[in-house]
Amino acid sequence: SSFLNWEKQLNIYAFLFGLAGFDVEKIQVIAILRDWQKSKIHDNGYPQVQVQVIPLELWAKTKTRDYIEERIKLLEFYKNIQDDKIPECDPEERWQSKTTYAVMKKGKKRAVRVFEIEDEAKTLAETNPAYSVKIRKGIDKKCVNYCDCNKFCNYYQEKYGNK
Repeated sequence: SSFLNWEKQLNIYAFLFGLAGFDVEKIQVIAILRDWQKSKIHDNGYPQVQVQVIPLELWAKTKTRDYIEERIKLLEFYKNIQDDKIPECDPEERWQSKTTYAVMKKGKKRAVRVFEIEDEAKTLAETNPAYSVKIRKGIDKKCVNYCDCNKFCNYYQEKYGNK
């Protein structure tokens, strides 16, 4: 599920509410799509409204407790390990965006078209002398904007630390 991280987080909250004496019957995310555009509602698969209710699976309490215990064991294991021996977060955990290749027309700020494959962008750019290819480097949005540990992280320091 593309909402697995939300599911894990909300199940932990539900578990903690249960410990405080509040039984949780369902969990859901109310998502406000900040970049939503009404003009795109006729596009295939585009959300029809700006606010989405996303129901998530409520786990059995034993499953949630096991998950919490597994995460604590993992943190305990890495607590005394050298920083360079701790595995990197994976691209999904880093909220990594892909590098893209924008075909730009001279004098225009918006791209004619954006590609994920450089050769495709170059092929289109060759069709018009006013076209050029601009590389839009992907970034690790969580690392750069939200991670409180990035000053200790070898991956972050190697990729972004000297900027």
